[in-house]
Amino acid sequence: MSKHTPGPWAVEGDSVYANRDARSRHRNGRACVANVCAGDYDELDAEGKANAALIAAAPDLLAVAHRAVCLIVEEYGESSGNVGAMQDLAEFRKVIAKAEGSAQ
Repeated sequence: MSKHTPGPWAVEGDSVYANRDARSRHRNGRACVANVCAGDYDELDAEGKANAALIAAAPDLLAVAHRAVCLIVEEYGESSGNVGAMQDLAEFRKVIAKAEGSAQ
């Protein structure tokens, strides 16, 4: 799987856009990464707005998950008697794999 469109991502109306540089082949230097369905309404409802906000936060959440893995490994190593830390490490790695498209 190729890498995702770099962040930051922002919500505008019913779409989530990534800012791109001026050389971008995308319109207005932005790339649309998602359109959120508005359902039966012309405007997004509360659930649609929450979904769009979550999508827009995805690059930041992925970066934080990667940093968390590094911090846990620095503090406890790859295996430790700290069951909670090892469970957190496994969970972070699982969600990172899911986000990067390599989850099984």
